[in-house]
Amino acid sequence: ELRERRRIAAAERKQRVLAEALRDTAVAISGTLSFTDVMDHMLSHIERVIRFDAVILLMIEDGRVWQARCRNLSDNKLETYSKDKFFPIQKFSNLLLAFSRKDAVVIPFTHNYAGWVWDEDNLWVASNITMPIVSHNAVIGFINLYSKEAGSYSEEDCAPLKVFASQAAVAIQNARLYESVQHLAIVDELTGLYNR
Repeated sequence: ELRERRRIAAAERKQRVLAEALRDTAVAISGTLSFTDVMDHMLSHIERVIRFDAVILLMIEDGRVWQARCRNLSDNKLETYSKDKFFPIQKFSNLLLAFSRKDAVVIPFTHNYAGWVWDEDNLWVASNITMPIVSHNAVIGFINLYSKEAGSYSEEDCAPLKVFASQAAVAIQNARLYESVQHLAIVDELTGLYNR
């Protein structure tokens, strides 16, 4: 009975942390329309709910993927990447699978995953979750969590991450619309020249 009470208390604590993180994320992203600010808030609040060693936000444009933001907890660094480094979505099987299923792909043991693409930057990765960001039934990006520990992630971690991905989808679309309107305010849509 005591063990069951502890389990229930731990589950309630976990739900409370998730609710607080989602509330704080909603407040933070509703206060800005800047794409980078929205993503920074999102990445900082995810770590309150799901542990990771690195998180990368990938965006999709014209069927190609680019790395928008990265947060590495080992050096507590937040990095921005330029859009000129595109790669095809087919390069990584976990991205392609998450894209086609419009659902999370959990890789608890990367060393046992035949489709994992190794390079000098990810040799430390032992487990991964790829969560698609879906807007209007289309995948517009991915939230990728990485851990140094094998078995860090399970299907149980997908539910809270999916809620963050839903918030991200709305915030990203709002930020994109705002940037588009800002662009139209200074550039003539027909000629591409600056307005007076």
